[in-house]
Amino acid sequence: MASHGLVRGDLVPTLVYRAEAYDEEDRFRERKWGCSHNHDSVEQAFNCGMTWLNDQLDDSAAETA
Repeated sequence: MASHGLVRGDLVPTLVYRAEAYDEEDRFRERKWGCSHNHDSVEQAFNCGMTWLNDQLDDSAAETA
């Protein structure tokens, strides 16, 4: 998700990004998880979300083992 960040002397506010996760089967698209910090790029937010997802998969695999 992108939103406007603080204006740092620029005429146009910068964009800040956050990683968020949604359940694909939830037709209302309620957010399941969201990082608590901002990212300066889409790539950073994507990587944050992927780290969270991998942690979830690791936890799930550990529970079934």
